[in-house]
Amino acid sequence: MNTRFFFTLKQILFSVSLMLLGHFAIAQNCGQVTNFIADIVNNGNGTSTYTFQVTASSTSGGNKSVLISVECVGGAMILPNTCLSTTNTPATTTYGPFTVATCTSSLKLTWTGYTTSACASGTTCTATQTISFAVLPVELTSFKAVRTNDGTMLAWATASEQDNEKFMVERSLNGTDFEPIGEVAGRGTTTSAQSYSFVDERPLSGTNLYRLKQVDFSGDFSYSEIVAVKMAKQGDIAAYPTPFSEGLTLDLPENLDSDENLLTIYNLHGQLVHQQLLQGSGSQQLELGGLNPGQYVLCITTGSHTQRISIIKQ
Repeated sequence: MNTRFFFTLKQILFSVSLMLLGHFAIAQNCGQVTNFIADIVNNGNGTSTYTFQVTASSTSGGNKSVLISVECVGGAMILPNTCLSTTNTPATTTYGPFTVATCTSSLKLTWTGYTTSACASGTTCTATQTISFAVLPVELTSFKAVRTNDGTMLAWATASEQDNEKFMVERSLNGTDFEPIGEVAGRGTTTSAQSYSFVDERPLSGTNLYRLKQVDFSGDFSYSEIVAVKMAKQGDIAAYPTPFSEGLTLDLPENLDSDENLLTIYNLHGQLVHQQLLQGSGSQQLELGGLNPGQYVLCITTGSHTQRISIIKQ
């Protein structure tokens, strides 16, 4: 079964590698493109992020060059006229990421080889390559997990579906070993936005990791990103949801050592990025929209005890 496509909340990654050498008559003493890889990330909001890896070399001694451009056929120019110097040894250069309107047709790579190193004169070869890519079977636009009084509420949405039989909801504690805990029927083929939900009524103690396994009628499947919800043990402090976008809910148990507790947040370099005092116990809302996306360590100091919680900002 095909498991090469992975779709996520803000990431649909697709790579295509094209060997261009031999498809065109290349003149001597010329720069040329020999390999091209496009990584496409669908952001789920009408835009996609593109990163290109271009491998180029010269067909004879000395420094040559290639003028490169990549565009969406019938759409935006993504990488406009860019000069790449070349030598006899093939070298790969990465361009991007570029975020533009999603290309719904195909990408077109155009390159022109030069006998000089500055893409300035002596054009000796020109090649155009059109790269076609298929529409993914399911475009997932959101996937969230929220802790509730009834357990964990999972909610997701799609922008379009093709031959979508079902979603299988899977759960894990270690991020490696997932087990199915339920499934939700898909909508087959549709170009309309669809919404889904599922409640895990018996989440496990600790951090529950969830993912979706989308299954086609043909049996092909793909996985979503992983979302996490921490279910607190008795006396534990809990922070959720994670990942989060703007706000974070903090649950403080009643039996804390102090009525005034210090909250600090550090990035992975150990730098303090946020600090505030918390009053009392129970659920408290934290506004953390100012943090840059990434992973952080949240610390709560209550009296002489400090509890650390890993959080992720989208």
